[in-house]
Amino acid sequence: MYLCISENAGIMIEISSAELQSNTQKYLELASTERVLVRADNNETFELVKERYFEPDEEFYNSLSVEEFRVQAHQMIERLYKLPR
Repeated sequence: MYLCISENAGIMIEISSAELQSNTQKYLELASTERVLVRADNNETFELVKERYFEPDEEFYNSLSVEEFRVQAHQMIERLYKLPR
């Protein structure tokens, strides 16, 4: 296990995939408060991230459905190019 300090990311812990397999619960719990990076055998790096609940805001409730967007986009294109229906 390595403790890394980065100006951009702050303090994080880097572990091997073997260490994660040996102490999974420990690092899952730690990932709720700290950044935990897992270095895989092929030198790829992954980050354990706690799932965050998406809290809808006013902008979310005012957004268009896919169908509403499609209809409005088609209407705008028709107006721009004066295409007959």
